Formats: sequence, structure tokens, C-alpha cells
Amino acid sequence: MALPISLICCDESGIALNQTTTDADGRYKFDNLPVGQYQILVSIPQGSIATRIQQGTPTLDSDINPYGLATDLVLPLGIDNKDVDAGLTLSLELGDFVWEDLNYNGLQDAGEPGLEGVAVRALDASGNLLAETLTGADGKYILIGLPSIDIEMTFEVADPFKATQSNISDPTTNSDINNAGSTGLITLSGQSSNKNIDAGLYRESCIGDFIWLDQNGNGIQDTDDRGLWDVMVVLYNEAGIQQQIYFSNETGRYEFCGLKPGNYYLTTQPSRWLFSNPRGLGSILKDMGNGEFKTEIFTLVSGNTLMDLDLGFEYRPQSKLCGIVFADENADGRYTLNETGIAIMS
Repeated sequence: MALPISLICCDESGIALNQTTTDADGRYKFDNLPVGQYQILVSIPQGSIATRIQQGTPTLDSDINPYGLATDLVLPLGIDNKDVDAGLTLSLELGDFVWEDLNYNGLQDAGEPGLEGVAVRALDASGNLLAETLTGADGKYILIGLPSIDIEMTFEVADPFKATQSNISDPTTNSDINNAGSTGLITLSGQSSNKNIDAGLYRESCIGDFIWLDQNGNGIQDTDDRGLWDVMVVLYNEAGIQQQIYFSNETGRYEFCGLKPGNYYLTTQPSRWLFSNPRGLGSILKDMGNGEFKTEIFTLVSGNTLMDLDLGFEYRPQSKLCGIVFADENADGRYTLNETGIAIMS
């Protein structure tokens, strides 16, 4: 912005009367003007914008609007006006992408869609609105003509969406917003462009849903198969960290909600004599031994609801065989009360 700035003095109707340029100190003047009302038009250089208008005292503020025009300048007889000033600042352009983070890794992966209609706002350090826009069909947005100052960007995170992980790895593909949808104040003063201010959003998921007694052992939920009540189901993430616990209700239903995208598995430990049935297509449990049953790892993506994770059991009552090994002292082949059991034979 070191080049001379061109200014035009106009009468109140906008007709040009005179033209000048600023000197090395940025000063200008129009001499020998008669009494009247005037306008001054400042030619704003490319890459610059007018700063905020009339933010201070008349001797210190800027008097031009965003188009570079200062209006309603009255000159009484014999009185100079030396306070018609113009403040210019570097223009800043910001962008660029709001997307659905299907796998909740905080990065823009191939195939993850942009989100349309998300409100994007630029605020100054005091929280004043500088500009706002909506994302397009491709999730892209752009804000132009901003002052080159430190700026906070906010993104409207509306239900059912939530903000994904932020500031992961590569700044060109990660998400820059916190849980409230704000970037915080970004150091942008002196810059002309930043096209890496992105926001990743995701939707929570639910899983379920039925635990039942497979009365005929066919592995299918038949009309006369009843739900099992009060069976504890435990949800783990892929790393084996417990996430939630649920006890099936009186109809055999269970449900886990509020889940982030990721890999999970279920375990359950039902009452004795209940065993998973691997046959058919109705149950996803595997017998892990010691009364524990476990599913394979399954994957949830953003907004994906899996309500077919059903757990089927068979009732298999089991009996015991037991007795006593005894020392038959009179060799009559019968155990009597005075004969002792043999714990160890050497």
C-alpha cells in the first residue's frame, strides 16, 4: 500500500471537480473550494479495503464507506475541514470446507461428503460480526473483503451433528473447530488469504436390539420365541475399553445410543444353562467359554444405526455325575458308613 492513493473531490451531486494523489506521508488536500457541500471518493487499491467508518473522534476516525466515498462534507465560509480521513487495510479472504467426518478421525478422507447450508461467521476479537455466509452444495464456503486482522471463525453445529476431533495431523485436511463450533481467535493479521479453515462434523449412532430364547434351536427368531429379560450386555471399543452397559428390558430389547463412529464389539454373560446358538442367521454371538459370549467387531460410521445386532440363546440344562471312591474293607462290594473315601491312592 505504498503507492500514492488517488482521490477525487465531487460536488454534492457526485460531479467530479478536482483530482489529486496522496504524498509520501499519505496526506492530501483540495484547495480553493467555495462554500458548499462535497464528497470525496478514494480509489481503494486492489488487495485493500476501507476500514471501519467513524469509529473514533472526527480527528482520528476514517470517514469513507466500503466504496471509498466520504459524503455530506460541508464547508462554511472561510472554515477549512482538515479531518476528512480514509483508513485502508489489507483485504483478507477466508475458506474453505465443512464435511461429514464419517469415521470420526478428524481428517477429510476420500468419499466423505461436504455439508450444505452450514452457517459460517467471521468475528473480530471483540465478538463483532464481520461477515457471514452459508456453505454450498459441495460444503465449500468463502468470505472475501475481510480486514486483515486476527479473526474467530464460528460454524453452526446444528442437531443431529456434533464437532469431530480437532487439529489432528495435517492442517490442510483436519478440522479446526472445538465442540462449540469455534476456531478461537486465529492469528491472521497481515495475511491476505487462508483457505484451510475447515470444520468436520459427525452424527452419533445407536445399536441394538433383541435378546431372545431360541426355543427350537433353529437360530431364527420365530413368532413364539420370547425375549430374555435382565441380560447384561456390555459394549467395548476395538481397544477393549468398556463403553456402556445395558440390561435387556422385559421384552428382551437392549439399546446403546450416543455412539461415535468407530469399531466396537459386545459381550454378554446370561444365566446358567443358556448358550448361544451359532446356527441360522438370527444371532451374532460366539461362545468364548467360561460363560462369556462375544460378537465380532462391527463398524459404525457417522449416523449409521444398527438395530439388527440380535443375541439368541438356547436353553440347555445340564446334569452332574458324581459319587465316591471308597475303601471296601470287607470286600462285599457295598459302601457302608464306617468305610472311608479314598482321596489319593499311592
